[in-house]
Amino acid sequence: MKKFKINFFEYLLLLCLILLFVYFIYLILNTYIVNYKIVIIKFNDNTLRLKNITYAELQKSNYQIEFIDKEKFYQYIIKIHEVGENNEIIISNKDLESYLINHNLEFISVKLIKNRTLIYQYLFDWIVRLFR
Repeated sequence: MKKFKINFFEYLLLLCLILLFVYFIYLILNTYIVNYKIVIIKFNDNTLRLKNITYAELQKSNYQIEFIDKEKFYQYIIKIHEVGENNEIIISNKDLESYLINHNLEFISVKLIKNRTLIYQYLFDWIVRLFR
C-alpha cells in the first residue's frame, strides 16, 4: 500500500476550506426569517385604519411597516390603538399621518412585518419542541 504525503500547503488549503465552510454556516444561521403581510392603510377623518388583516392575526401592539415611494424606502413603527366599528383596526403614527397628508393619499399599500426570527433561533425552538 502506498502512503501519501501531505505537505504544508495542502494542510493550509484544507484549513482554509474548513474555515470557509464554518463561515458560510454562520452566515446561513444568522439570516432572518421574516413573516410579513401586505396590508392597506386607509386614511380618513384623521384616523389611520388597517385593511386586509384581522385583529386575531395580530399578537403585539407595535409593528413595523415598510414601503417604497419613488425609489425612497420608508419604515414606520405603528401602534395598534383600538378596534373600531366593523372590526376595523385603528392605528396611530404621527409621521405616517403627515406623510399621507403631504402626499394627498387616502390609501397606501404597505408590508406589515409580523415578526423576525433568526434561523438558529427557529431551529433551536424546533429541536426543543421535538424533544418535549
